[in-house]
Amino acid sequence: MKFDLKALRARKEQVQEAHFEYTQGKISRRDFLRFSSMLGAGAMATGLLSPLERFQMDQAKRLLAQDMAPTRGGTIVNALGIDTTRFDDPARLSLVFPSNYVRQVCDYLVRLDPELNLQPALAESWLPSEDGLTWTLTLRQGVKFNHGKDFNADDVVFTINRLIDPETASGFAGAANYVTGAEKVDDFTVNIHTDRVAADFIYSLFLYQAAILPADWPGDFFTNPWGTGPFTIEEFAPGEYIRFKRREDYWMLGADGLSLPYLDSVEFVSYPDELARISALQEGSLHLAPASITLIDQYQSLPGYDFKSVQTGNLHIAIMQFNQEPWTDPKMREALKLSIDRQAYVDTLYLGYAIQGDDHPIAPGMYPLAPADQTPRQQDYEQARALLAEAGYPDGIDLTALYIDPASDGGFTEGFALFLAAQAEPAGIRIALQPTPDYWNIWLDDWGPNHIGVSNWAQKNTASEMFNLAYRTGSVWNESHWSNPEFDALLEEFDRTLDQETRVTQLAQLTDMLSNDGPVIVPGFRQDFATMVSKLHYNLHPQAFVWMADAWLEP
Repeated sequence: MKFDLKALRARKEQVQEAHFEYTQGKISRRDFLRFSSMLGAGAMATGLLSPLERFQMDQAKRLLAQDMAPTRGGTIVNALGIDTTRFDDPARLSLVFPSNYVRQVCDYLVRLDPELNLQPALAESWLPSEDGLTWTLTLRQGVKFNHGKDFNADDVVFTINRLIDPETASGFAGAANYVTGAEKVDDFTVNIHTDRVAADFIYSLFLYQAAILPADWPGDFFTNPWGTGPFTIEEFAPGEYIRFKRREDYWMLGADGLSLPYLDSVEFVSYPDELARISALQEGSLHLAPASITLIDQYQSLPGYDFKSVQTGNLHIAIMQFNQEPWTDPKMREALKLSIDRQAYVDTLYLGYAIQGDDHPIAPGMYPLAPADQTPRQQDYEQARALLAEAGYPDGIDLTALYIDPASDGGFTEGFALFLAAQAEPAGIRIALQPTPDYWNIWLDDWGPNHIGVSNWAQKNTASEMFNLAYRTGSVWNESHWSNPEFDALLEEFDRTLDQETRVTQLAQLTDMLSNDGPVIVPGFRQDFATMVSKLHYNLHPQAFVWMADAWLEP
């Protein structure tokens, strides 16, 4: 399949314009390369860099290649980023943790590596049409599903059209609400159509739900765990463990020129609490596990293990439902925001291992074009009390906070709920805490007057994805029920704009709008922590994704 010449010329002009903006200091080199890769023009972008810049990039790759050569074999027992609850359909995933065992079995059309660089996967190349409404994907050949079927365009058409079917009820249809359908051009070429230009479209193909399933998939993922990925499911005990074994015919090659994965098998194991995980680490039966910063000394003292961290865009969030009293009043929203000391959040909950947030979910450095110069609002009890009085609450107000109960997440959300209540009380905002075992069944409901919600979100691939999922009027995961026509219009404009300098300004405006008017509190962005056996070579992913295909153990 040959790409359309007009589309190729348009792409060349767009990349050249972005390169000019980079040379003028209007966008960063990383954002220039990200943009070019998004258009499927990574090689063209590299060619536009100076000889010195290309030398520096090549030098960095050579230094990485000098690392110890991977060895094959072995088994890893992992408790990091997992959920072993049974589910039936990857298309309906709403949390990152169950997606992590789907991605051992299934591939995506593209992927974001641990450095958040866009990489080809089942799609080898892609190109938007001249009008930006059709994306042509060239698919990888010679790939097989684990049940024997050859991968081809039929599988991509089946997956994409299923994701946008209202009966599937997939979050993909919210985040990529502009996708109207996929059609087969030939066995290894697919056109995906949109009803408006979406500059970040290609990133949506790495959404949790977009794992490629075969066109003959009959349903129920654990009865029919069919995918093109590096492992197959060997044994599954819901709520306890999942065992994976390596495929011998996986399409991706390792550094030794042979098929990945390096490991023979991987086991995802659920533990009842952190103490149980620490006990397993001490006895050597667990190789990789999440770690809390409050026990850093204990983790660092484990012989044969390393304590690791990675900066993320993952966040705690307090939700003030925009359609419920008292949050219909912007004075009340601002009063609660002013009661929070963001540096105290960083220091108290993360011992400094976090960065401050400004009540929007786009972490600086973790998203393409993310604003880097915003100053989070400062705690101001006097102004908060004044706003409460102006809103009709001179004696303060009593609220109930619904939050994810400790039995569901090990107390992770409860720590923020306790912090929020303590911070708000001096302003006259009295918060009674209500742990909620079925929080994820009621999180999108109306909670009634004088309620707030407390939960957490994982980082998304792009700002567009996050905003279209959670903040656009009527969006599928709009837990705050926020509705702002000006925001919606600017978001559509941001989505269809290709000029990178313009998008920088638009994204700053969107984040300012949400910070100033929106009904959410995002006090910071945490680092994630893990402890792993010293002989394990594995890179933590900022988005909490777990993909074990290129992990390996020293002998």
